[in-house]
Amino acid sequence: MSTLTELDPKQLRPLLHAEIDRLRDEDVALLHRVALQLEL
Repeated sequence: MSTLTELDPKQLRPLLHAEIDRLRDEDVALLHRVALQLEL
């Protein structure tokens, strides 16, 4: 089984989008704030 670090980002994108689509609106906002913090 492949680990996430071995996967092509193009393969991960649809998986990530599917997970985001299942989140509640409040959780999407939180995820956005976390992502912004990771960019620092």
